[in-house]
Amino acid sequence: MLTASARSDEIEDIYELSPLQQGILFHTLYDPGSWVYFEQVSFPVHGRLNRNAFRQAWRRVVERHAVLRTSFYWNDLTKPLQVVHRQVETPFEERDWRGKTREEQAVMLDDFLRADRDAGFDLSHPPAFRLALFELTDVSFQCVFSFSHLLMDGWSLQTVFREVTSAYASYSLGEEPQFPPTRPYADYIAWLQEQNSSAAEAFWKRTLADFTFTASTGIERPAIRPGQQRRRYGEHWELFSAPLTAALQAFAVQHRLTLSSLMHGVWALLLGRYSGQDEVMFGSVVSGRPPELAGVESMVGLFINTIPVPARIRRDLSAAQWLEEFHTAQWEFRGHQYSSLVQIQSWSAIPAGVPLFNSLLAFENYPMSVPGEAAHQHSEVRHFQRTNYPLTLAVVPGSELQILFSYDQEHFTDDAIRRMAGHFQTMLEGIVCNAATPVHSLPLLTPEERRGLLSGNNTKTKYPRPECIHRLFEEQAARHPQAIAIDDGEEPLSYGELNRKANRLAWRLISLGAGPEQIVGISTSDPARMVAGILGILKTGAGYLPLDSDDPRERLALMIADAGARLIVTDNGVADALPTNGARLVRLETLWDGAAQPDPGNPPYHSGGESIAYAMYTSGSTGTPKAVAIPHRAISRLLLNTNYVRLTDSDRMAMQSNCSFDAATFEIWGALLHGGCLVPVKKDVTLSPWLLASKIREEGISVMFVTTALFNRLASEMPSLFGPLRYLLVGGEPAEAKYFRSVLEAGPPGCLLNMYGPTESTTFAVGYAAARVDEAAASVPIGRPISNTQVYLLDHNLQLVPVGVTGHLYLGGDGLARGYLNRPDLTAEKFIPDPFSTEAGARLYKTGDLARLLPDGNIEFAGRIDDQIKIRGFRVEPGEIEAVLASHPAVRQPVVIARREERGGTLLVAYVVPQPEAALSAMELRRFLKTRLPEYMVPAAFVVIDKVPLSPNQKVDRAALFHLGEAHPAPLESHVPPRNRMEEQLAVIWADVLGIAKVGINDSFFELGGHSLLATQLISRVREAFEVELPFAAFFESPTVAGLAGLIETGEWRARSTPAAMNEYEQGEL
Repeated sequence: MLTASARSDEIEDIYELSPLQQGILFHTLYDPGSWVYFEQVSFPVHGRLNRNAFRQAWRRVVERHAVLRTSFYWNDLTKPLQVVHRQVETPFEERDWRGKTREEQAVMLDDFLRADRDAGFDLSHPPAFRLALFELTDVSFQCVFSFSHLLMDGWSLQTVFREVTSAYASYSLGEEPQFPPTRPYADYIAWLQEQNSSAAEAFWKRTLADFTFTASTGIERPAIRPGQQRRRYGEHWELFSAPLTAALQAFAVQHRLTLSSLMHGVWALLLGRYSGQDEVMFGSVVSGRPPELAGVESMVGLFINTIPVPARIRRDLSAAQWLEEFHTAQWEFRGHQYSSLVQIQSWSAIPAGVPLFNSLLAFENYPMSVPGEAAHQHSEVRHFQRTNYPLTLAVVPGSELQILFSYDQEHFTDDAIRRMAGHFQTMLEGIVCNAATPVHSLPLLTPEERRGLLSGNNTKTKYPRPECIHRLFEEQAARHPQAIAIDDGEEPLSYGELNRKANRLAWRLISLGAGPEQIVGISTSDPARMVAGILGILKTGAGYLPLDSDDPRERLALMIADAGARLIVTDNGVADALPTNGARLVRLETLWDGAAQPDPGNPPYHSGGESIAYAMYTSGSTGTPKAVAIPHRAISRLLLNTNYVRLTDSDRMAMQSNCSFDAATFEIWGALLHGGCLVPVKKDVTLSPWLLASKIREEGISVMFVTTALFNRLASEMPSLFGPLRYLLVGGEPAEAKYFRSVLEAGPPGCLLNMYGPTESTTFAVGYAAARVDEAAASVPIGRPISNTQVYLLDHNLQLVPVGVTGHLYLGGDGLARGYLNRPDLTAEKFIPDPFSTEAGARLYKTGDLARLLPDGNIEFAGRIDDQIKIRGFRVEPGEIEAVLASHPAVRQPVVIARREERGGTLLVAYVVPQPEAALSAMELRRFLKTRLPEYMVPAAFVVIDKVPLSPNQKVDRAALFHLGEAHPAPLESHVPPRNRMEEQLAVIWADVLGIAKVGINDSFFELGGHSLLATQLISRVREAFEVELPFAAFFESPTVAGLAGLIETGEWRARSTPAAMNEYEQGEL
């Protein structure tokens, strides 16, 4: 074992690793080509250099400190150990570059640094450091010191550099350097082992109890491509001016803070603003040097530790008050900062393998100096360091405070980090300027950013705002009375005849008491009668209430009574299905059938742009539907002189939406207000791609709207069917990229639009013209505001959120409804004063949706507030899981819902429609998701269904999903015993390593309490038992006895050596 590479007489000491060393060892072994925890300092040495003295100085310091003579062993051991060797050779490489130009030397240095990092270290053979010296001129050199972070922290590095400088000075004078005795690192390890963890356990359990964990920073990329051989990291330096640095230091003193606690506190506030949460978690690097250990300040080794920092943000406090509370809480951590993250996580509700946090802050409170005869500017020193976290902040204090943002570019874009750094500085400036500012009101955006965000709402165009829409229709009918308004393929109806029918109905309704601000119900069996009936109602000055005769009678009765409708326009086809509730039925057959009658003329106008045009019921969160009251000007704003479509009198508009669905507003008035033609399309035709394709071609349909769910179904079967259209509008639910991509590739319509808009903003508020969809995209943006519409993404306190940060989506402008019919309380709750407008009476509607602004100015939908699910303390948006599932090549359409278990928990269930002839299994989908999502976002059960049920409005009927198939996963305690000798051996090893009685072959190692450090032990045991060199990644892909046995038997583990499988585990230990 140990003597394989070192004889016992060569060994000075053997001891265990510190908690952080264990984590670093794991990540170094797991992903050896990633440069994680490889440290490299490159610095110039000016003046003539005594090379012999320089080499002697390094050798003397190596002799002095045991950690520099240490190697590490883990194979065949229950715990990894570090071995101190009595002597090691100090690796020292020299190169002469004096004949090269400065430019050539710079390139050669960069190439060397990269190759040096690629070489890494063989940790089982000391030393885990090396030196290189490059002679640039006779009086200038470049030195590179590389080492594994396993050896020491930043404070220790400075100690080494100071001692090398001192020893060099002595040797240069021909003297022997004199140093005081130093304590070995083993003394610190012994001190750690003497600590009683019971107090720490009680503290962390109390601190993390009932804490809602939000590991995300809020600006990560929505999807991470698995299988990266090497992560790409970026760096961004943020330099604070000397006046700002001095102001921050003065603020800290004034409020009894440290500069470190100020930086930690403001980082917590920034994460809270980015994530929209009042509870945030991030990591902090603590010094770890116990004051009770004499001489600890001069010891060299890895003393630092990483601990979680949970922060609860109280919006009722000022910035100064909250920071003082935060600082006090941080002092409590000092006595419990020696626990490992593995221990801390085991004391929390977070399962092993799920990261506690994604960002890490290190306050580097030590002087930066390097060996040499002259002092060096910080800019001359290049220090390469990398953690396993997606985002690390290194705060370097000084007269001008500096912050280094080091980030994984698979998670964060360069622009996102630059914005984040600016926001961090803006918040700090805001605190210094006004410490009494409430924490939720601290400035986040620069004035330039704010102007940029608001400029996207400059959408004003001219349109006939004061006019009622039936008057605009009458103008079209007067101009082109013979033009066809509705073509059902049997009896085309001209504009003139449609207007005459509407007039006859209007006068009849007026005689029955219909008038301004009243509500008249309408339900017909024929599209032409529906359109004429709507026009007739509007001509009385009343608003229409569409009623779907297929709805339950009780619901219809509630709507009629709630709206106060005393008249209902109908026909013989559906009249018997309607409850009257005392309302009078006006049958259209009695007015229109029989001999032709003269036109009674247009009634006088009793309405205008602000008058009610229709009331449309939508489902309510309480289970009682509510009516949205839409004025005439909102419909005009939707269609006239707008920026997303250019409709003309030559357009033939498909009319296929249910009239109780507000897409019918776009269809009916999109045609009639432009002199175009409505083409009714029956439901059976709409649902058949072949019949619909024929209908589009034969009828010359040029404009069509379909719901997202219907579009997905049609696009999956015949993506080319939309080719003849001038405009295809899709909306109602989040769009899936693969269906848009297939339509665009198969022969797209003239313009393919992804539209967004709730009923309260009159059909559409935002639109995106999709010309191409990136292959890696999982979703399609909803775009930008349409004309005369404003869109704001705001936080809980109605402040604008930055680009890339998820916010609550608010809508403003002329498309807003008047409110909810007969519900002033709900109207006041949902329609609030517009804080960004100078127009009197301007309002905003809170949609309940979440969205983020992309860097290109488009908006991306991010889910619903009320769909939010909490799984094991984490917040989950089902839409994100659906987007990833939809990218599986065998998945046609997924829907994810949450179910309450009988024992009280919540589990996710995925309903999946497979592609034709595709075979799907729960194991396959689970593995697919585990490479793309955190473990807690992987559904507990998968149900394969033939098709997703749709509501009458062609939206996904989530309620109906509960009746489709069994969706109960096997309980965790179910035990499937081993089936053969290999599984028996593996089960024994697992039980022994995990310290439990028995293990089933399908039990997940991590669900049984395992973590990455135990995994190293298990893999060593497997190597010994089966003589296989199992890579870490292979185990993380198959963390069950059955899965591991299958890999060993087939030899498939040899192809599974990349770290992709550990996306959800790899950050958990540090």
